[in-house]
Amino acid sequence: MTDVPSPTKVLVIDDEEDIRDACKAVLEKDGLCVFTASDGKGGIEIFGRELPAVVLVDLKIPGMSGLEVVDHIRGVDETVVNVVITGYGTVENAVEAMKKGVYEFLSKPFTPDQLRMVVKGALERFRILHHNKALAEERERIRRNLLSLVSHELRSPIAVVIQYLDVLLGKIVGDLPQPALDILSKCKDRLSEMLELIGKWITLATFDASTLKESFSTVQLGEIVEDVIQCLRPEAESMEVSVSFSPPQESVTVMGSRVALSEVIRNIVSNAIKYNRKGGRVSIDLALDHDTAVMSVKDTGPGIPEEHLQRIFDEFYRVDGRRTSPVKGSGLGLAIVKKLVESHGGKVQVYSKVGEGSNFIVTIPISQKTQ
Repeated sequence: MTDVPSPTKVLVIDDEEDIRDACKAVLEKDGLCVFTASDGKGGIEIFGRELPAVVLVDLKIPGMSGLEVVDHIRGVDETVVNVVITGYGTVENAVEAMKKGVYEFLSKPFTPDQLRMVVKGALERFRILHHNKALAEERERIRRNLLSLVSHELRSPIAVVIQYLDVLLGKIVGDLPQPALDILSKCKDRLSEMLELIGKWITLATFDASTLKESFSTVQLGEIVEDVIQCLRPEAESMEVSVSFSPPQESVTVMGSRVALSEVIRNIVSNAIKYNRKGGRVSIDLALDHDTAVMSVKDTGPGIPEEHLQRIFDEFYRVDGRRTSPVKGSGLGLAIVKKLVESHGGKVQVYSKVGEGSNFIVTIPISQKTQ
């Protein structure tokens, strides 16, 4: 099977042999390669093998309905143009077909000229859609290459400066007065924050859910939570924040990216620690609710004002937007969390009340393969 639909191929799916034969005869005279099928299953098989640019499908065919066939085809390639042909040409049917992305609604009986006109328009529509898709893919390729270049040009000099600062702070080239060392240490901290910000920005700008899904495998969420807690233990101890985890009685397993889900959990738990009060608590719960994995991260921090809750997952948004805020952050972490969770078909929500803390809840559907 080719990767791109062929602009010279048309598929006709209809349970009436006379209609199939007539369409084939008319369109082949126009130099098109026409394939036919009498039912939805057969039509989908031919579509997968030949990948035509235009599909004409009857609403009422054996097995799958015509609109179910349209749904399948659009799921494979949205540039393929679907035309509904039917003897039941009601307004309701036409509206439903158009909602499914159908290009045209052709009522039986139709003349050869009507058929030619509709197919000609459908092929032109395909060429436009395919051209726009190719342009969009080229723009995306250029954007990613530019981001990669910018990332390298920004990261490299900063990393080199940090190395020089390490040499000075380590007194490898000689002793320096303590005030000078303090200044250099602050310079290193700011540059490290900038390097982290660049990394998060690149992650967000180049994120591709389809590419991420290619790396999906069976993942035990409980194991990730325990690994994250162990990794963040020094941070929690420095804040005098206790972190507790109630492991579920049954294993909670999903199909996903371990790296991405680790980033999600690490980010949420780290925030619960950073934005907590001294001597506060972070409680993590993990459970299986029917076919959905549910993780809750509660903290005893100051809580989030209601007016900020709607924007907390926006890029570069911080509840405390001051540059002098005691808690440093880029405002990108939760935006990345949202994208990663949604790429797994899940949702992330937050419930918070000022003075009582916050509760971040992540839900991820369980794949049939893991049940």
